[in-house]
Amino acid sequence: MPVIDPAIIGDVPEPGTPEYASWAAQDRRETILVTSWLFLSLATIIVALRIYTRVGIYKYLLADDYWTLAATICGFVSASLSTVAIQNGVGRHFATLSLTQREDVIFWMTIAFVPAAFFSGLPKVAVVALLSRLLKPARWLKWTLWVMVVWSVASLAVFMLLQFARCTPTQSMWNFDIQGECMPRGPIIGYAIYANVFSAFINVVLAVYPAIILARMQMSLKRKVGLTAALGIGAIAGVIAVYKASLIPVSLGSNDFSYDGAALILWTAIEGCTMMIATSMPILAPLIDMMFNNRSRARLVTPRTEAYADLKDESHEMGIRSSRTSESQVDMLQRGDPNKEDRGLGISPRLVAGPGQIICTNEVSITFETQPVDPLEAMIHGYTWNR
Repeated sequence: MPVIDPAIIGDVPEPGTPEYASWAAQDRRETILVTSWLFLSLATIIVALRIYTRVGIYKYLLADDYWTLAATICGFVSASLSTVAIQNGVGRHFATLSLTQREDVIFWMTIAFVPAAFFSGLPKVAVVALLSRLLKPARWLKWTLWVMVVWSVASLAVFMLLQFARCTPTQSMWNFDIQGECMPRGPIIGYAIYANVFSAFINVVLAVYPAIILARMQMSLKRKVGLTAALGIGAIAGVIAVYKASLIPVSLGSNDFSYDGAALILWTAIEGCTMMIATSMPILAPLIDMMFNNRSRARLVTPRTEAYADLKDESHEMGIRSSRTSESQVDMLQRGDPNKEDRGLGISPRLVAGPGQIICTNEVSITFETQPVDPLEAMIHGYTWNR
């Protein structure tokens, strides 16, 4: 965060004039609070539906779900800290705040941006985990995606560290009674622009890549467009990240930081929420497909499965479906036509054991497995859905 000399606030209208009264009345607090929490509530609902779909239809959670939940926690922590910052003066002009409020504004905004960075970064990890599993890219492409995403998250994390490391001692940023030495703002602002532009680039890459893959697949145009839209919402987050990057020079470089920096809080929250929605919407595709097409949980149907579909006396245990029959080999061999001779097999039509003779009977067990399939994977690869 910028180190602000309380004596240098910027261009302030002459106190006591109508211009000053109008300027001092400007307040962005309500806009930030309502918009940020509204977007976070919407994103949370989408994530809740995602978890419901996973547990109710998929029957399990995967790595991308846990990354999304971690991002949700970061979002609520960031929103809560931003709310505290707003209560202490963020959204109002710096010159209208008391000295204590000015210190609190810088402190709480500095703290709030830490979870905010992970709020917009962790959903990218979830998207890569999802795409790697569904689209099964080549090894080099998979590692390229992972390296880019990890680099993006690391870049945002380094920016957060720079906020605390740019001044010595760190407390001098928000305690005006402590004298400290600080780096100039220029390099920090430049690095912040880089980190956010690269983040926007990653968002677009993660949206365009599945669109290219889906365009080559054989499926109905309606399903192809729907899946492309669901997997491509991240492109909107990319546009938001670019716009947010354009606000950084004013937001971080202004002495009226409490007012100009408020826009950065707002758009950081919107970007993070958009990414949460982007990583969750593809998971909801099977739920939507079930609602409109009366589908139920996907099951991969193979010839091996269908060959034994009519077997009776079935039992289900540990996901394995089996059928048993206690017919003897004699009965099985004669079942086709009991009036025919044994044709050299040495088996009579009605064989009865005599004294000291044993008729050997075998229990035959045929075991086959019904393999559950990720419903989204079924939609993408065209597997059969059975009720």
